[in-house]
Amino acid sequence: MSKSQLRARANKQLATISPENKKQQSANICHTLEQYNNKYEIWAVFIPFVYEPNITSFIEQLWKQNKTVLVPQIDGDWLRLAYYNADSIITQWIYGEWIIQNPVWHQWLLDVCLVPWLAFDLQGNRLGHGKWYYDKFLAVNNCYRIGVCHKETIVENIPHNNLDQWMNLIITEHQL
Repeated sequence: MSKSQLRARANKQLATISPENKKQQSANICHTLEQYNNKYEIWAVFIPFVYEPNITSFIEQLWKQNKTVLVPQIDGDWLRLAYYNADSIITQWIYGEWIIQNPVWHQWLLDVCLVPWLAFDLQGNRLGHGKWYYDKFLAVNNCYRIGVCHKETIVENIPHNNLDQWMNLIITEHQL
């Protein structure tokens, strides 16, 4: 299948997941992520779209443990990391993503990046929206990469090339 066919398939699959199932999967994902709390100090997370796993409870846990929490945000053609805390003012932006108003940019390296996508394969390849933002960001950030998605969007194979960035680990309801 081509990437555009896989995107259409993933979007259809995401639409069929019940709200209860999404909630349960999200809780399981947050529980699985907890085992990485003590390994890393500086976390890039994501503020989820409605179709992505809701990792809000995990983010709150990171704050309680005084971890540095960052959110990748589009800035021109690139993703930059904005500091994220309980007092951050969040708003929707160009593609419907949630961003921090008046961001304070993080200028240093990070330890781990949670990456949301439409689909992953078991080799660590991922399928995004085709804009290359995360690929460019991850290409210059040597961090541990954890892909996060609903189990329904794991596929056998995603076409990829040398510009596509892969994941070290994929977490759905379980660690893969």
